[in-house]
Amino acid sequence: MSSDDEVCTDAVIREFTYGEIVIKAKCYESWRGNILSHDTDLTGFMIWPGTHLLAHYLARNKDRFTNAKILEVGSGMGVTGLIAGHFGQRTVLTDREDTVLALLEENIQLNNLQQTISVFLEWGTEVEGFVDRNGRFDVVMGADIIYPTTQTTVMQMLFDTVKILLSPLASAYFLCSYVPRVRETTKTFLTLAHSNGLDCEILPTDDISADEPLTKGTYLFKFTIPTNGGPQNWLEGEVFQSLIVPPRRNSSSSEGEWVPPAEDGLFDENI
Repeated sequence: MSSDDEVCTDAVIREFTYGEIVIKAKCYESWRGNILSHDTDLTGFMIWPGTHLLAHYLARNKDRFTNAKILEVGSGMGVTGLIAGHFGQRTVLTDREDTVLALLEENIQLNNLQQTISVFLEWGTEVEGFVDRNGRFDVVMGADIIYPTTQTTVMQMLFDTVKILLSPLASAYFLCSYVPRVRETTKTFLTLAHSNGLDCEILPTDDISADEPLTKGTYLFKFTIPTNGGPQNWLEGEVFQSLIVPPRRNSSSSEGEWVPPAEDGLFDENI
């Protein structure tokens, strides 16, 4: 039996409930104790923290996506894509790993989603050909797809890919749930988005966080391609600055302690 087959035998089927939507998905319960026991990278076989906020947002705002053509990048086991598959006009889940794509196909079938498919997509590679075969999309989304180990070149390939995938309509956008684990990674990600000509806003999700503790510490970024001129100077906004600028030292403190901005407890600079 190959290592790929072994990965599938260790997975379990779980139910996930977001609002009124219940999905079934085959996945690992946790990466701990598993990720080192296989040759295959198990990143795409687990549900990651940033997934929950995007999934709840989709479920609570499903009317906004009813007639949308939706594509998920870095789908992994596909929880958010499976949610979107319940109401999107057409939903495409993508990943670059064959074993993950096989898992995605299983999960699509588990939920009997007729208008949802899984397709190979590697960021920055033959994206125009992908569009020729699959069209462009009203909404591109990604759930917790940027990590402290993500290289700048990979982030650039993500933005290159998203800009090609998005419909030319002004209403098209990239929806990305993001967990700010390391400040420097966050700064690189947001600065790259701006330098790629994208506008960005942080969608209000306090109502979700108040009801769903697992969503706390996650941001929901909405990136758009400006139709008139270049991007706005959104990086100068207070919340964005709190995410990317190191906190100042308290000069009145004899111990030189750090004074964190709002939400600074989300960061662990040693991760």
